[in-house]
Amino acid sequence: MIAFALLRDKTIDNPLTEGDEIITSAVLFPTALSAITLNGLTPVLTDVEVETLNINADLIESVITPRTRAILVSHNLGNPCNMDKIMAIARKHDLYVVEDCCDSHGAEYGGKKLGSFGDLGCFSFHAGHTLATGEGGAITFNNLSYRKKLLSFKACGRDEENGKMQEYTRLAYKLRMIDLQAAMGIEQLKKSDMIVNRRVENFNHLCMALEKYKKHLMFVESYPKAKPVWFSTPFTVREDAPFSKDEIVEWLESQNIQTRPILGSNIMRQPAVQGMDIKTTSLKNSDAVHERSFYVGCHPNLTAEMMQHIVNSFEKFLQKYS
Repeated sequence: MIAFALLRDKTIDNPLTEGDEIITSAVLFPTALSAITLNGLTPVLTDVEVETLNINADLIESVITPRTRAILVSHNLGNPCNMDKIMAIARKHDLYVVEDCCDSHGAEYGGKKLGSFGDLGCFSFHAGHTLATGEGGAITFNNLSYRKKLLSFKACGRDEENGKMQEYTRLAYKLRMIDLQAAMGIEQLKKSDMIVNRRVENFNHLCMALEKYKKHLMFVESYPKAKPVWFSTPFTVREDAPFSKDEIVEWLESQNIQTRPILGSNIMRQPAVQGMDIKTTSLKNSDAVHERSFYVGCHPNLTAEMMQHIVNSFEKFLQKYS
């Protein structure tokens, strides 16, 4: 919300205006779409790659119009998007890039951290994410003139100078992080490498243990230059599998293994957007993700016993079809 509010602020160079188009993926978290629409901007949705669960960068230029002003890049589940292509398109068409890195603390593309490619990067510290303060988040930016304005947007629109309150210069939000959350975040940073490594290890363990079932399950893929930090372990039930996503999910839940859909899946199929006039490409792959994809956890506190229970539960279900 604050990132796009900043880009609409009349005090920046080349601000966005009412109705400007923002290209993003149809598979994203619903509040990412809210950040566009509630700032008076117009979302344009492209299809995803089933393999990566991310925006298909090859489709972006097909939906660019004279009103296109920005690309919102969601690195879904900690898997980096194709930033070479996306940044080349942004430079060619003079577009802002906002990165949704909420799932992606520590992930890299081409040796560069996510959140450092675009004009702004947005991170979440929700309890389920890699670094957690309960709630809250952070914004990265590449233009130092943005700093004071971003602070104003999160602090009721108030400007401060030399620690002294000045004026309320814009209509804004009250989105301050409290001191207790900040203290938690500082402690999380001290062990961030351990958290990241454990998530990646747990993801790799599950994928390797279940690889023999790839006839029926698709495993997420990453680009060669990508270094993911996994928020979860996603799977897609193949179209010709002898069971449905609902059947395997119901079994896993009966074994006390929680599952989730992939964020908002195809956001165009959610009740919140029904009746909205949103331009899209064909969303065939987004529909496939909506209907056949799910994930299980790879949290760093999962013990070896818990991990084995997850593997065993998958195997009890899948052995019937092998």
